Amino acid sequence: MLAVDPLDDLPKKIPSVEWVEIRALPRLLLRDRTRALPDGAVAHVLTMFALSTPDEVYPGVRTAVELCDPASLAEFGWALFRWWEACGASSKESWAFTQLALTGDDETVRRLTPVIRAWPGQGGHARAVTGLDVLAAIGTGTALAHLNSISQRVKFKALKTRAQQKIEEVAAGLELTPDELADRLVPDLGLDASGTLTLDYGPRAFVIGFDEQLKRRSPTAPPASTSSPSPNRAPKTTRNWPPPPTGSSRSSRRTPAPPPPSRSAASNGPWSPAAAGRPPSSANSWPPTPC
Repeated sequence: MLAVDPLDDLPKKIPSVEWVEIRALPRLLLRDRTRALPDGAVAHVLTMFALSTPDEVYPGVRTAVELCDPASLAEFGWALFRWWEACGASSKESWAFTQLALTGDDETVRRLTPVIRAWPGQGGHARAVTGLDVLAAIGTGTALAHLNSISQRVKFKALKTRAQQKIEEVAAGLELTPDELADRLVPDLGLDASGTLTLDYGPRAFVIGFDEQLKRRSPTAPPASTSSPSPNRAPKTTRNWPPPPTGSSRSSRRTPAPPPPSRSAASNGPWSPAAAGRPPSSANSWPPTPC
């Protein structure tokens, strides 16, 4: 029995993507960011998206994702999603929404989360639930943090319940409890495992920390370093300003500069150092030689 290439496993009717205006979307750049896919190749990528479902992705999609620049692909995917919305958000073409699970990044998550939160109030509960699946499929720490946020704070109870169920599913896949997953999703704000952060101000440094109630502990100085000072750090010097006087206060005063020429003097001819009360440095110093 001959093996069948997964790329040849196609439905009898290939979905149409002609409703998408390719020229209205951002260019899909390759990994080197110096070349972009031509329109014909982009149409094939769209068709592969249309052949995919959230549960079963067409094998060619993975190849296309690996060839394209991630940031360019994410921007392309978001523009495709917005185009789908502008065209009426047909459920028949919902692949243009679920493809965000394949193309999206953290910026996609930040853009999509407010939309998901608002959809139930616009009669789009089912669409919002699909959005939770998209966040879980993107799977980055940012995506799971936003999913967890929806499970805790959203005004639509049905969406909140579904988000909680989704968090339980994700946690089970990671062999964690929902609480353990939530702990891992809390941003560390640059603190180390002990909850402290060292602030370095050159010759001085301070260690600040927070307790279990996120109350700031008093700053302390870090242990003294035995290493030699950094060569880029300026050495300490004693105060040397103002400088000691070098003579009498009368002789140390500057001779005041001569006053500027009057308007009447300036109007009698072109400006020159002599007219301004300044001695010329040489006979040929004015006018200056052009560069």
